[in-house]
Amino acid sequence: MATHYEVEALKAALATAEAELSSIRSERNNVDIRAEVERRGGTDHEAVAALLTRHTRRNNDGMLCAVDENGEFRFGNGHGAYMPVTELLDELSSKHPDLFSGKDKSAGKSSHVGPNPFAKGSLNVTQQMILYREQPELAEHLEYLASVGKN
Repeated sequence: MATHYEVEALKAALATAEAELSSIRSERNNVDIRAEVERRGGTDHEAVAALLTRHTRRNNDGMLCAVDENGEFRFGNGHGAYMPVTELLDELSSKHPDLFSGKDKSAGKSSHVGPNPFAKGSLNVTQQMILYREQPELAEHLEYLASVGKN
């Protein structure tokens, strides 16, 4: 049986690990948000990222989604699905056009065509990295589809 001191040490280690995990998740969210803001031609990356950070969190599938003031997931336009950060950015850019230059840096780039590079039968790490760099939301979506077996 564990002593009181061992239990307290384990509790402290758990608290430290949870804090580190929270920090990693927060940083991942910030990176994803900043990349999407930059892709859309945000004129003040920090201001937009700050607005979005307060209104997003990851769902159980790891997708970055919009939340309301109470932290509850918002529903988007996609058949009862949670609102993705791209829809939240659309909403934000219509309410605050001064924060965006209106130049989408992905303009001219096509959506993904061909086999899903995250799927088991068509795994392609090079294509995955290109998608993550150029179209992070699409990359996350394709990764999710592969994880649930929908290629």
